[in-house]
Formats: sequence, structure tokens, C-alpha cells
Amino acid sequence: MATNFDQIIQSGLKAHKLAVAERTAIEARLAAGTIEGLAADLVTLGATVPGQIAARRAAKESTVSQAVALANVASILTAIRQAVKSHGAPADVRVAYGVGSKLDKATPKSVFAAATGVLRAVTSDLNAARSFGVLDGDLAALTSAVAAAQTADTEQDDRRASAPAATKTRNAAAKNVEGAVKRISSAGALHYATDAKLRAQFEALVASEGRPKKSAPKPV
Repeated sequence: MATNFDQIIQSGLKAHKLAVAERTAIEARLAAGTIEGLAADLVTLGATVPGQIAARRAAKESTVSQAVALANVASILTAIRQAVKSHGAPADVRVAYGVGSKLDKATPKSVFAAATGVLRAVTSDLNAARSFGVLDGDLAALTSAVAAAQTADTEQDDRRASAPAATKTRNAAAKNVEGAVKRISSAGALHYATDAKLRAQFEALVASEGRPKKSAPKPV
């Protein structure tokens, strides 16, 4: 079951407000720093929930950027290969340029391997490349496009790696908040054991946790 972080935050805020109001009465029953720790975890949780969304959005955006960068490389590659094919280049030259080879423009490994082959073929015989209509500007454009795609690939890996870290921080904070709420509820209920009103307020912090729903009574 997915964790309801909004619910945890609201529960934590209620517990913190009540604990602060009744601090002098219940603090001795709590571990040192419980109230302050709850406040810190609420801040962390509140900060990392949107942070988590941002991390995943950034990862998604970087995927789009990488796709565009790879598509640019693929476009230049296919145009160069077509030029080589159109000029009736010998079979070994066509092989060197990758003419007829499958190019998966969505896969970095495929695109980078194809680009490496074409760049090697062009630089190994510049005169032949020029005879196919491939100019220095085309070589520069391909080199620049490959560099941009490699940068996008690295950025995507970095951003994807940041998402699990944000998740781990968020989950730890949520667990801490849940634990603090239970301890504050217990401390308050015990301290105000004979004060029905205040005891009920503390018990209400966790009243909905772990209790099965009551079924309607069956008609006799």
C-alpha cells in the first residue's frame, strides 16, 4: 500500500501542536528531543515531497533532452550514409560508413557506436568523404552532436540517481514522524489518564491507526 505522506504530515502537525501546548506536562515522559525532532522531520518531509516530484520531473525531462540529442546525431548519420550510398561507394567503404546497418536512435550505445564508425571512416579518407559531398562542416556538426548527446546521457544518469536518494530521505522522515506521533499520543494519554477531554485529544492522534472498521450490526 502506498504511503499517504499528506496524512502523515497532517498527523505530525497536530501532534506537534498538542505536544508544544502541553510540553511541561508530557515532556518528562518522552525521550529527549522528541518534540524538536518531530518538528525537524516535518520540515524535512515537507521539503522532500516536492523535492521528490522535482527529482523525477528532472529525470523525465533529461530523458526527453537525451532523446532529442540522440535524434540529432542519428539524423546526421543517416544523411551521411545516404550520401555515401547515393555516390555508389565501393562495398568496403559502405561497410565502413555503416550503410545498411541498423541504427536504433533511441539507444545511446547504438547511436554512439554508429557515430564512432562514421567519424573514423571520414577522418581516415577525407578526400573520399568530400567526393561523397561530406564536408568539414558535416564532420564538425556530427562531432558536436555526439558531444551533446554524451552530455545528456551523463546528466540523465545523474538525475536518475538522485531520485532514489530523495525517496530514501522522505521515507525515513515519514517513519520518524509516525513514531513520534505514537509516542506523544501515549505520553499524553498516560499523563491525562483521568482527564477525559485531554486524554481523548492525545488518543485521537492515532485513533484511526490499526483499528479495523466496524461492520454494521446484522438485523435480528
